[in-house]
Amino acid sequence: MGEASGWPLHPRRVVIVDDEPPAREKIRRFLAGDRRVEIVGEAGNGLGAVEVLERERPDLVFLDIQMPELDGFGVLEALEIEPLPRIIFVTAHDEHAVQAFEVRALDYLLKPVDRDRFTLALDRALEELERTGREREVRGKRELDGDGGEDEGPTAGDRSLLALARELPPD
Repeated sequence: MGEASGWPLHPRRVVIVDDEPPAREKIRRFLAGDRRVEIVGEAGNGLGAVEVLERERPDLVFLDIQMPELDGFGVLEALEIEPLPRIIFVTAHDEHAVQAFEVRALDYLLKPVDRDRFTLALDRALEELERTGREREVRGKRELDGDGGEDEGPTAGDRSLLALARELPPD
């Protein structure tokens, strides 16, 4: 997909956070050559993630959950930036899926991640970023026109995550 199909002229800024170097390398490989994204930073632990995310203010983060010093959820709680970047969790642990949806993650990828599943998650995330960007423009115009609008409930990303959570085996 390119600029003619509605993708932005400037690539979406991405940060990769995982304590395992091979996992970061795999995500880098999956993103390589995709002109829709630009990797602007990486971190190998939670505290490093907070620093990189606050400095770079990315659009999208591929975020591991279990890491030294601060887990993925702790990273999100520690961030002091608005708006928060959109999140795709990448983890070996399926037991955190419900909590991931509660923090409005766009997707939840279980390791080992295959390219097709990764590409699906990336495509959905980029579509969601485009959609919410257009909604912000419309909402801004409404506010200028005196019509503030209302919150429209769960996003498509929220609904996708809830569907994935329903597929998880019961405890």
